[in-house]
Amino acid sequence: MSQLEIRSERCKLPQAFWQSIERLGLSPSAVQQHAQLPTDLHLNDAAVVTTHQLFAVWRAIEALSATFSEMLNEARRQVGFHLLADTSLELKEVAYLLGYEDANSYFRAFRQWEKISPGEWRRINA
Repeated sequence: MSQLEIRSERCKLPQAFWQSIERLGLSPSAVQQHAQLPTDLHLNDAAVVTTHQLFAVWRAIEALSATFSEMLNEARRQVGFHLLADTSLELKEVAYLLGYEDANSYFRAFRQWEKISPGEWRRINA
């Protein structure tokens, strides 16, 4: 799925999120089990989770010895691409949805990752 959906505290984690977990040397199914996510959740597709479950996933990653800040940054980066593609969202809303307290922090992080601003990325890719 290319579209991130956020509805009543539910979000869809793109497949790239789970691939990021694998790049860190973790098993997505081990993270799923440790986070006590439903066993019928298909990690090879975009997984719909509640925000509570999302934080459980992040805690599981931390407990399984992944570098939490690396994983958080990668998740924010991947989910951010999907949010930026939705031109109905303002850039500061994207920053807020990704958990940044202020938009400037997101803009700096995005520029560090992509070497362009979120607005420039949106103009090129959306």
